[in-house]
Amino acid sequence: MANSRFRPFLYAAVGLVAVWAAVWAAYAYAHHTKMTAEKVRAYALGLNLDQLSADARAKSLKELADRINSLSPDERQKWRQGGEWKDLFNRMTEEERGNFIDATLPSGFKQALDAFSQMPPEKRKKMVDNALVKMKEDAAAGIGPGTPNSNPNGPQLSPELEQKVRGLGLKVLYSQSSPETRADLAPLVEEIQRQVTHRNQP
Repeated sequence: MANSRFRPFLYAAVGLVAVWAAVWAAYAYAHHTKMTAEKVRAYALGLNLDQLSADARAKSLKELADRINSLSPDERQKWRQGGEWKDLFNRMTEEERGNFIDATLPSGFKQALDAFSQMPPEKRKKMVDNALVKMKEDAAAGIGPGTPNSNPNGPQLSPELEQKVRGLGLKVLYSQSSPETRADLAPLVEEIQRQVTHRNQP
């Protein structure tokens, strides 16, 4: 009699354990399969484009782009700050570089650029200034307590390119630039996109 009285509680406890086990398994699987900057870096370092056929190169670069597009904004920033991607980028053909840049544009990228270009000049200037400050802060992310040590691989913009951004405008410059220049501009445009998106949020 006592056993039958406690049997529902036993079933409930077993069911609760099963639910928590399923939740934990789902979390562990998601954590294991989550794309990270380190995983993208490892994949990119393992690519030897010179030894691949044209079809294999295209497939490998598409896989790389897919992995990059799976990154969260923070992980994408870590990946870009790593700097190793530049070596692979330099080994691509001009056509591959252009395709790679287009394939790895964040969602909403073009809409944010359009919204930015429609802002009054003073607001665009302020947003560019803020973005450049943020980039410099990101480049110095490796600074330790009391030991300034700027990260040379962090996102940087040359004075010449910065001047062109201010003179020609970001949208015009980006649309008319080579893949190499667009790659250099990407961190700035992504930061602009972040600010535009944040600005448009209710």
